[in-house]
Amino acid sequence: MSDPIRLKIQKKLQTLLSTIDGGGNPALDLRNKVFRNRKFGSSENDEYPFVSINQYPPNREFTESIASFQSSSSSEMVLYIEGLVGNTALMPGDDDAEILLALMKQALAQNRGSKTPNGTQDALGLGSKITKFDIATGTTAVPNEVNAGYLMVFLPIRIQFVEDMSNPFT
Repeated sequence: MSDPIRLKIQKKLQTLLSTIDGGGNPALDLRNKVFRNRKFGSSENDEYPFVSINQYPPNREFTESIASFQSSSSSEMVLYIEGLVGNTALMPGDDDAEILLALMKQALAQNRGSKTPNGTQDALGLGSKITKFDIATGTTAVPNEVNAGYLMVFLPIRIQFVEDMSNPFT
């Protein structure tokens, strides 16, 4: 049995972000440090930088707003790419978190595909399955005191895709 389209998308994103080597800066090297649906600090062995592609249950307003265009073939997934990096500088725009955010946006933008004549986007190597791929601006922030000395990277993305509800494994 093959993976359902939602899992394929998450795996493709994980593989893509794992190619970011930080240009020789170990504080930005994401190779083997990108996970799916994992919270920070969930393991004593977490190494930083640490990035996780998370999906949270939608709130009621969000669910109502997308219900109008959901059909048996059109689905949407909002994912939150979250990361922690060491705080090596205190000036916004001059620290590793801002650089990592830019590297992640660049990698995603280069792989979201271009519009085809039928309105789909050949994104993430999934052919015509992706119909829209939006990347938010993202932000960096100081996390709670438990992770003092680190900065958080937060990058929401929204992917609309074609899903055969009668066989979501295609």
